[in-house]
Amino acid sequence: MDRQEPNVELRELASRTLERCKGDVQAATTELTNTIGSHPILYKTLMDPLLREACYNLIRGVCRANRRAIWHTPQPSVSTAKQNVGVLAKATRTSLLYYPLHGGLFLKDAFKADVLNTVHYNETQGKDMLVKARWLTLVAERLPDNKKVGEVLTEKQLAALKTKVDKGA
Repeated sequence: MDRQEPNVELRELASRTLERCKGDVQAATTELTNTIGSHPILYKTLMDPLLREACYNLIRGVCRANRRAIWHTPQPSVSTAKQNVGVLAKATRTSLLYYPLHGGLFLKDAFKADVLNTVHYNETQGKDMLVKARWLTLVAERLPDNKKVGEVLTEKQLAALKTKVDKGA
């Protein structure tokens, strides 16, 4: 799902509210909530994309849980499955053929292009997470146990570490 950028007017309103609250995130959140809550058009403008994203995330969560259940279910032997109709029914529901691909298509119904699309999606997600993990590892290596990141590293230092990771160093 493509994430849509929040409405520019809402972002500007949020920015002005944060400034007015002198950077106090909690106070700005309360004030912005009250402002948007009292203006139906602003409320709808903000909530429609959030509702869609929330629904999308719920569906994705179900897909992840389904994949997890299938991936971690021991696959019964054919002879065991034939001996027990209940086991056979469960095996059907948890068969690797029912592994849901990105977008919800079951593996059993997928063409090569569908499988490769999921491969690409999973690789992209994995690569992104690995890059972030490498960057955070470099950050952690520079911290003593009793100090916060903001007490030890500057934005410039963090950016340099990010650049180092982005270049594959």
